[in-house]
Amino acid sequence: MNSVELPVCPYCKSEDYSELTPAGLQCSGFSGLQNYVQPEFWARSCSNCKLVFKSRILDESSLDDYYSSTKYAKWESHRFYPTERHVLRLANQLSEGKRLLDIGCSSGRLLHELIHKHSCFGIEPNIEAAKAAEGKGIHIVTSEELRLGRLSPFDAVFLMDVYEHLREPRELLASIWSNLKAGGRIFIATGNSNASSLRRDLANSWYLQNVEHLIMASPGHFAAAAEDIGFEIESSFLCSHYDANLRMRVEQICKQLAFNLSRNENGFCWRYMFRKLPLLNRAESWPRRPPCNLGKDHFVTSLLKPNI
Repeated sequence: MNSVELPVCPYCKSEDYSELTPAGLQCSGFSGLQNYVQPEFWARSCSNCKLVFKSRILDESSLDDYYSSTKYAKWESHRFYPTERHVLRLANQLSEGKRLLDIGCSSGRLLHELIHKHSCFGIEPNIEAAKAAEGKGIHIVTSEELRLGRLSPFDAVFLMDVYEHLREPRELLASIWSNLKAGGRIFIATGNSNASSLRRDLANSWYLQNVEHLIMASPGHFAAAAEDIGFEIESSFLCSHYDANLRMRVEQICKQLAFNLSRNENGFCWRYMFRKLPLLNRAESWPRRPPCNLGKDHFVTSLLKPNI
């Protein structure tokens, strides 16, 4: 497999960016029987549109192979995530009889909740997932049909945990704009590069250490994108991607603190204390930052196409 460098921002093509420290370690992901390895990289923050993007990613062919060999059940869940529950609350405010499109609909688990009130369409490149969605009454269409304007306009479009995978995010947002009715909305759920739980070491966060995640947005990025394309920001809601109880949150916070102090030359007293605690006493030997994915590191934004 090969990797490629991203010399400009994937959204606005600007060369004006800053590199966040520290650099990201090599990361990898298994799909099928293959381990897909992405080399070390920088997390680059675009000065123009506020998008964070990796300086190096797997090339298009490797990513396509990765996705095609991955079982779609990997992205499924027996219950809705907090981001999905919020989007469903927004979608349930729509009057009946709307045309809805979910890009990256997987097995149609989200649209299945709305199909009794609306005409539901999905774009899903995974063949098995697309068949499962069709079995739930969802009409499967292609990204090519969307790009070429061959579909009737939609009232709402969903991008659920999709934006971070995009190689050309502006191209997709512009395509959605062209296929959206005046007064229509895009509901986007994605990671938040401004999240305090990730910002200290963004490139080594659980989010950017995922080989699938090429970019990372923020409310500021979508403010810039909305102005660029012509949308209005209707709402923005910060939340976690995952449900967690207090014990799980405290455990992650303690592990983060132990990891940080184990690498702080001035933290001898704290290191001594953590050495006396089970699990945390091994923090100095941890090769990577432990995952911290239970904070408000995601957000849902609603972009409105205004009536002209």
